[in-house]
Amino acid sequence: MAQTYAQQIEQKQLEIINAENTMAELYADHNIIPPSPERLSQNDPRCPRECGHFDGGNRSCRNHCDYNYYQSTYPRQVEARKVAEKKHIQPLRNQVANKKKEIEALKEKQSLPYLRNELLSTSQELQQLQRNDPLYRQKKTDLSKELLEQAETVDTLEKKYNLFGNIPSLKPEIITPDPVVRTKTELGAINTRPLIIGGIVGLVGLFLIWRFK
Repeated sequence: MAQTYAQQIEQKQLEIINAENTMAELYADHNIIPPSPERLSQNDPRCPRECGHFDGGNRSCRNHCDYNYYQSTYPRQVEARKVAEKKHIQPLRNQVANKKKEIEALKEKQSLPYLRNELLSTSQELQQLQRNDPLYRQKKTDLSKELLEQAETVDTLEKKYNLFGNIPSLKPEIITPDPVVRTKTELGAINTRPLIIGGIVGLVGLFLIWRFK
């Protein structure tokens, strides 16, 4: 049994959640995705303080004291993380982006029956306007504009997804069969030869009955 649009949307939303959870697990495993290089603060005990004394004391860990340390390690750490993300994370990001596009398309398809009903409702409202209404002109203008916008929206979506639907007519046309009337042409087309022969035989019979009385 084919899934409804709502079921397909729900399924893809679950797939997005699963992909996002997988990415979080990959980031948490530093053997797969190296952590982002961390810049140590001046008061961090891990800060290398072997830069000597300048102006009466050690310089900030963000400046000279750690310059050589980060100059040699920071670029390599950044590059290693980028390579790991490209290999493990980017495919999942692409999946999430594609799923979101698919959900958007499903929502548009799901909205088509509702949009068609709106179009029909506006059409009926426009047709039922009373000319003696003091706001007849304004209502007609507003409804005509709304009708045009709705029709353009429906047409665009139907062409986009090749999903065309019939919108019921405003007044259902009742077709009654015409009475059967034979025209002169039709009567002339009838084969009259059997009728003529039957008539002659009848006259001859009447003549013989009268003759032998």
